[in-house]
Parts: sequence; C-alpha cells; structure tokens
Amino acid sequence: MRKLWHQFCRDRRGNYALVTAVAMVPLMGALAVGVDFTELNREKQMVLNALDSANFASAVRLSQGASDDEIKAYAAAFLNSNLNAIDPANIALDVALPSSQTGGGLMKLCATLTYHPYFHPAAALLSGASDGDAHKPIQVEMCSQVRLKNTLE
Repeated sequence: MRKLWHQFCRDRRGNYALVTAVAMVPLMGALAVGVDFTELNREKQMVLNALDSANFASAVRLSQGASDDEIKAYAAAFLNSNLNAIDPANIALDVALPSSQTGGGLMKLCATLTYHPYFHPAAALLSGASDGDAHKPIQVEMCSQVRLKNTLE
C-alpha cells in the first residue's frame, strides 16, 4: 500500500489539469473583482460628467434670475437627462445654492451614486458574510462646484 502511495505522489501525468482547476478559482475571482471595479468607475465618471454639466447649466439659470425651486428642479432634470444608461433611481442629488445671488457665490451640486455590484455578493457569501451584508450596495458621493463670479459666459 505504501509503495502504491509513493507511486501516486511521484506521478506527474494529469498534473496540468489539476493545477489548472485549482488556479481557476482565484483567476475567476480576480476577473469578477475587475469587472465590478471597472463598472463602478465607469458609472462614477458618467455621473460626474453629468453633474458638472448640470451644475454649469443650473448656474446659468441662476444668473438669469430663476427661483431656487426652479433651479433645483432644472438641475435634477438636466442631470437625469445626461446619465445615459444609468438608472436615475440610483442617484440622489443635493443642490446647495449660494446665499446671495449678487456678487457671485459658490453653487455646489453633490450626487450619491448607489452601485449594485455584479459579482461582489457571490464572493462575499463565499467568504462567510451574512446575506444582508453581501447584498449591500456601494455608495459613492461626488460633488461639483461652480464659482458664479467671473466664471460664467
């Protein structure tokens, strides 16, 4: 029996298939992390671009004399129309208007992106996380500021 065990341990035939099977688990995990990370960064950049556009457009409306409620509604509509493939339900917008419209001020728009990863829940469940923690979305906050004095054309 001992001789048979030694022969089995020294035998190298079929070793490639075994090593490939063992190596596939971390390789697929790294691929899944890469996909989630890339998609999160893509969505974050799309929201940031839409946020900057909405901020400049809203600042122009502010300089034209629109009311605070009109500017907030306009900023939300402008942001939602520029999100492309991102669901507007995953975006929360906060508009901070300047305290005084005369003499400039700083207009600040902040958006919170709620990202639902593709592969993270499965990886978290495999590592022992609870179901609630595994399916928890990732939230990313980003802001855009526009100085109203001498910056708008």
